Amino acid sequence: MTRSREALSQNRAKFDAALAEFVGAQWVSLDMPGAHLNLAVLAENQGRAAEAETEYLAALKLDPDFSVSGPAKVLSICCRKCIAIDGGYRDV
Repeated sequence: MTRSREALSQNRAKFDAALAEFVGAQWVSLDMPGAHLNLAVLAENQGRAAEAETEYLAALKLDPDFSVSGPAKVLSICCRKCIAIDGGYRDV
């Protein structure tokens, strides 16, 4: 293995460890909407749209007034319209 590949491998291992630690930290705070938002953003950035949507919805179920931005803001607006029409959350 060349030096640059070795360094890349070591950096990837450090990144994977840090990512696992980050996710673990979110899991111990799942009673807070911010933890779900963090997991949603991570999932979205990794191309896992369905998981991201689930996490965005979990954040909004915990706190319907939770402020979010980007794609989560769009989802928040849609959910609020559904609440106004339907009177509450429903699983989708």
